[in-house]
Amino acid sequence: MSDTAERVAKFFLDEPNATAPTKVHLIHNEKGKIKYYTGERVTPSNWDKDKRRVIDGVRNGAGVNTRLNAVAKVFTEEMMKYEIASKPFDYDAIKDKLETAFKPEKAQKKADTAKKKAESENKTFFTFIQAMIDDPNTQRVKRTLDSFDQTLGHLKDYAATTEKKTLDFEDIDLDFYGKFCGYLNNTVGLRNSSVGIAIQHIKTFLNDSRRLHSNLEHKDKKFKILLEESDTIYLTEAEIENIYRLDLSYRKALERARDVFVCHCYLGLRYSDLLTVRKEHIRGNMIFLKTTKTANPVAIPLYSYVRETLDKYSAGATVRALPVTDNGGYNAYIKEIGKLAGLDEMIEVSHTSGTTRLKRFVPKYELITSHTARRSFATNLYLDGVDTLTIRSVTGHKTEKSFLRYIRVSPEQHAQRLADHWGKREHLQLVSATA
Repeated sequence: MSDTAERVAKFFLDEPNATAPTKVHLIHNEKGKIKYYTGERVTPSNWDKDKRRVIDGVRNGAGVNTRLNAVAKVFTEEMMKYEIASKPFDYDAIKDKLETAFKPEKAQKKADTAKKKAESENKTFFTFIQAMIDDPNTQRVKRTLDSFDQTLGHLKDYAATTEKKTLDFEDIDLDFYGKFCGYLNNTVGLRNSSVGIAIQHIKTFLNDSRRLHSNLEHKDKKFKILLEESDTIYLTEAEIENIYRLDLSYRKALERARDVFVCHCYLGLRYSDLLTVRKEHIRGNMIFLKTTKTANPVAIPLYSYVRETLDKYSAGATVRALPVTDNGGYNAYIKEIGKLAGLDEMIEVSHTSGTTRLKRFVPKYELITSHTARRSFATNLYLDGVDTLTIRSVTGHKTEKSFLRYIRVSPEQHAQRLADHWGKREHLQLVSATA
């Protein structure tokens, strides 16, 4: 086995002929089996080549020598452990011990990197998605994470029907795409729009995990997101006025829901943002706040109905500016309110499941949800001629295309806007000709 000389710590200068301070390394066997930078630097003229220490009397030399002796002590103790156990030296492990003893931050960083690498190598498609959902530092909102969780559930249920019983990154190919869409349509009974959301999530999962795999199938044009025009509605100014004029004093819960809904129609916020509006957000005749989804600041002037309602509830003990309630209960209330307001026009609705398109007629009030208010805000302002950039500053739509897809304007309404434009132009030409 190795003799005592084998475990003697020897220190060498990195550049022994330099005129400036150079690094001091611990080198074992002088062959680089272990080459460890001690963190010390010494000017070669101050170095004792025989003792392999700083020359006595050199300024700060005693401190350097003390630290070198500490390194030598740990090195010798670690080498002795292998000798006593009659095991061959593990030079990497000994170097790690030196790092831990004298460079704990570097050692911890190295350990963390190794841990992350091991976790990455052991991650499956499912564990990666779960880690995305559970990430405490995520910037995604709870609603998005809940939707991710629902898609993960569908993926696990689908995998249980396959021979493999699980899914790896490389399994997400075009064959999977067709079978999974069919499963969601036919077994789960989802509409194409809901299937499209799940596919969008899968593309997000694969994009976020690209360092773990080489699968690019999800970028194929055939791996497409199923889109379907939704049967959402908006309420006209007259319909909102009818709701506003209802006498609901006999049922306070309905009255509060009506008040919130009418305000919502003139604020244009997401319902999640409406929940956050506090009395402190109201300054003068404006509401100022940052939206939950994008953190973008918005400023919204207060319409007369809104100002009146805010004053109505200003004396309440709650910090919220409006009596906003749980979205599920709220949606039930506003459907009932729509019925009381006579919004019973029959609307044809349809949805697609796979290749089958189903149609039916329902009264308009059944289609009213909390989202109707926000869509009514955008659509009514657009029909009134307000420029889309101004409306989008409140709704948060990043592109003109997404905004125009969001609002509900019929071909007849588009034609009327064009006719109004021609009428204004002809009026100006007439005035110019008679001037």
